[in-house]
Amino acid sequence: MAKIDELLSKMLEAQGTTMHIGCNRPPMYRKNEMLSEFGEGELSRETVSQMLKEICPRERWDKFMESNDMDFIYTMDSSARFRCNYYFDRSGIGGVFHSIPAQVPSLDDIEAPQVYKDICHLPGGFILTCGPLGSGTTTTQAAMLQYINENTSRYIISISTLIEYTHQPNRSVIEQCEVEKSKVADTLAAALNSNPDVIVIDDLPDARSVRLALRAAMMGILVIASLPTSNFAKTLDYISDMFPVKDRAEAKTLLAESVQAILSQMLCHSVEGGRAICREVLLRAEGVPTAIRENNIAALRQIMDSYRQQGMRTLDFSLRELLATGKITASEAYARATDKRQFQHFLVGY
Repeated sequence: MAKIDELLSKMLEAQGTTMHIGCNRPPMYRKNEMLSEFGEGELSRETVSQMLKEICPRERWDKFMESNDMDFIYTMDSSARFRCNYYFDRSGIGGVFHSIPAQVPSLDDIEAPQVYKDICHLPGGFILTCGPLGSGTTTTQAAMLQYINENTSRYIISISTLIEYTHQPNRSVIEQCEVEKSKVADTLAAALNSNPDVIVIDDLPDARSVRLALRAAMMGILVIASLPTSNFAKTLDYISDMFPVKDRAEAKTLLAESVQAILSQMLCHSVEGGRAICREVLLRAEGVPTAIRENNIAALRQIMDSYRQQGMRTLDFSLRELLATGKITASEAYARATDKRQFQHFLVGY
């Protein structure tokens, strides 16, 4: 047993989700957004270095010594896996370990609305699952992939920079590829030659990968990709900014013609402790392609408000729902709101 396994086991026993270790400070774990100490005392530089090096493949460790940053998956035993991030700060080496659930969660497990299941049945098009780091987009994407696997018969290619959730073929055939970020576009290009029905990508790091994803969607492939953006407006800007100025109009046209949904999410502090998920849903509907092409954010918000019965909702509307049901506080809702001036009117009485 690796020395760090003792701490990881203690964290799991305490139902913690994340462990932090660093030089000259005590190791800590996170549970329900609260950090707690293990009671182990401070860890020396030598101890931290030995603990982290012991579980890291040698070739990855050598690269880490050069780059000072690394992510990888560590399997402690058959039922415990962790996403690991190694880094250097002014105190020396450190590590963060995020526990990965043993079972792939379902869309019901993460309380996703019905529209997420409907999207998974689409024959093709571009789906974006968006959210800042730590907002659960990886889990949402995995749940969607699992739903497709269990309910449709398709050939799926998944391209990840880190394979967190492993999927066993059910009704579908699944190939999971783990590649470096710089190789995402090359892998995506090769995947198109395999005639897949579905392509799932956990990151679109550059304009070439976005262009290939859009091309695949235009070919009738269902493409589900993630971006680290917090709402649909920032997502559209993010994609546009990835391209040279001369190509941005073309990129918006391709996106407008292929996009089927932009699913954004963020985690809010819950009144009961822990987190409450806030979701924004933009679906393809009359007027959406034109508004995307023209980058008319106000028009898109109006369309989302008009199509709430079909499952659309803005981020601010979802925050209002969470507040009205007592899941989050007024101050938390206001802090997360996109249009704070308009949101203030809703807060009267809270």
